[in-house]
Amino acid sequence: MRFTGLVALLLLLAAAVACDASVGNIVVGTAPNCPNGVAPGDVELYVGEEFQLCGDVYLKGELLMAGTVNGSAEGVMDAREPIVNGRFSLRGMAREKEHKYHYISIALEQPCGKVFEPVPLEIRDSCIMMPPSTIEAVPDVVVPGQDFTLQVKNAPRDLRMELSGLSTPVTALISGGGKWSQSFASEQCSAMGSCIIHFDFTSTEHALCTASADVVVTVKAPAATPPAGDDDDQTLLFVTLALLIVGTGGAVIFNRYL
Repeated sequence: MRFTGLVALLLLLAAAVACDASVGNIVVGTAPNCPNGVAPGDVELYVGEEFQLCGDVYLKGELLMAGTVNGSAEGVMDAREPIVNGRFSLRGMAREKEHKYHYISIALEQPCGKVFEPVPLEIRDSCIMMPPSTIEAVPDVVVPGQDFTLQVKNAPRDLRMELSGLSTPVTALISGGGKWSQSFASEQCSAMGSCIIHFDFTSTEHALCTASADVVVTVKAPAATPPAGDDDDQTLLFVTLALLIVGTGGAVIFNRYL
């Protein structure tokens, strides 16, 4: 019995040695085969998000065209996928609700068995994101019937923007580094007075990454203008005064020399 157990152990060791396999080009992305994948240490992942762990498999230094690989880590991954043209793509999801490092074990199952070094992956539970650097209304003081323009510039990443505080809500998408602007009639803000326009920004890739900002627009009454007849009345007054002065002076001179 001991001899049989020893033989089995030697066979396992021989199989492990014979499986001269390795992995490379390990990246993490959001789509199968990770077309836009990044190194595990550079990835931005948050609780509740899905991801793909991808890489190449080599057998005796050559790409392994077909086989099976699995990946496992508690609370993150339990997947088994085929190797296609030397590459694998394992689906995972951050199910835990806390900030934590996970170590994903990758193992080759077919055509031979080998466990590779685990891949560390950070899952975050919060995100700090700044709003775009420029958020303004031009002008921010208008009179009834006048338009104003809302401007957003230098988005920190791809964003979904939602505006409230106007008579009609506004939703728009802004690409990273991009800008957005739209004009509105004063009536969409207020008939008279001030309105607070609230901006909510959410990353299109990470729902936990949000930011907000407010802009105040004031609608004020137009400046009062004098009635149309005032100028004529003032002109008539000046003429009358001039005639009185001239007339009085003439009478004085007339009486003095006569």
